[in-house]
Amino acid sequence: MDHEGVFPGRGPGSWLHTRAFRPRQGCLVLAVSGEIDGVSFPEFEKRLFTVIRAWRVSRVVVDLTYARFMSVQGMNLLREVADGRLCVVLRDNHVRRLARAAGLTDRAREYRDPSMAVWHGQPMESTNRGHTFLLRALDDIDRSLDALTRPTAADLARVVSMVELALVGATAMNTPSVFGHPLNREIQAGLGLLTRGHFTAARTVFAAAREADVSASLH
Repeated sequence: MDHEGVFPGRGPGSWLHTRAFRPRQGCLVLAVSGEIDGVSFPEFEKRLFTVIRAWRVSRVVVDLTYARFMSVQGMNLLREVADGRLCVVLRDNHVRRLARAAGLTDRAREYRDPSMAVWHGQPMESTNRGHTFLLRALDDIDRSLDALTRPTAADLARVVSMVELALVGATAMNTPSVFGHPLNREIQAGLGLLTRGHFTAARTVFAAAREADVSASLH
């Protein structure tokens, strides 16, 4: 079962969005979007320990691909829990530089792609789970967009983080059909529109993607 949470950060446009899920037996992914600062850190700490204790696994993947900022507290926490099970996914940005400076990558295995972190040393599975994950995420995104009439920048930022974490989840599933699937491409396109503030166009893209995928499944 997925565990998701959205928490306020220090400033009016600051937030922390987390999503925890198990892409395979024995592996937990905690995907992070937004900022882990002094205000949101307690929630990050609680969420990390909650999912680790609730789901007894042999590998814990903390995906920081879409993290914009992580405080020293956050880095130290991850260093403390790095007991041989912890892997971190980092892209080449400010958070990765901080992680290296803080010595996090000396304690935890570093990957650039969530699927590699999840499946390293394991036989790859070929299922439809990634596609199902995307469909479920798209339903959540649609509901969130439908609830917004005059979205603020903070509203759009939260929806962007939902899309980002959905893409992390689908990639972590490592379903081969997902990567070239039209639904995935459409979600990527919708994400690009949202990040540029094109709310109406993004809604149209997401709605069309869902309709096209349903139509395709009936043929």
